[in-house]
Amino acid sequence: MTHASYFRSGLESVEQYLRSVMEDDGIAVN
Repeated sequence: MTHASYFRSGLESVEQYLRSVMEDDGIAVN
């Protein structure tokens, strides 16, 4: 795996994590 593809997959993992966290916060607030 090249450094670029590793970095890209890392960003996708972070994006999915932030998305799930924001959904949890939204449900908790509401």
